[in-house]
Amino acid sequence: MKKIIVILFATLISLISLNCYSKNELQTLSPELREVIQKKMVSIQNGMQNMIPAISSGNYKEVSAIAFKIEKNFIEEQKITAQQKYELKDKLPTKYGLIEQQFYDYAKMLREASQDHDSTLVSVYYSKLLGSCSSCHSQHATKQFPLFIQKPVKNK
Repeated sequence: MKKIIVILFATLISLISLNCYSKNELQTLSPELREVIQKKMVSIQNGMQNMIPAISSGNYKEVSAIAFKIEKNFIEEQKITAQQKYELKDKLPTKYGLIEQQFYDYAKMLREASQDHDSTLVSVYYSKLLGSCSSCHSQHATKQFPLFIQKPVKNK
């Protein structure tokens, strides 16, 4: 359990923002669509941060509720207009959509694991969610997260 708490605490510290769009990509979108995306990212960020104390205290009901809200972000995004859907498809890389879908799949698996009170799988899927964030940021948001492009310092 201590290992899980340490991992979760480390992820909280590293989780600063979940904006999966580079500044340039985001700026090409309409202001209305940018607002929708920014609200979604803030909601996901809050959910990810609020899950840590819920996971570490075994509050699976809360974990499940938060994971469901993250899943619901995907459903809410589907309510955008046809023009906005076209805009997303036209202006954002296809690879982003694949990463995003995987993220929501992990949220669903996290919800299911929390409903089963499976602490191991809850930790695994939380970690996979966070990994999806890092994957997206390192590929699509290096202007906002420049540490992803820095080379590691070698110890001598």
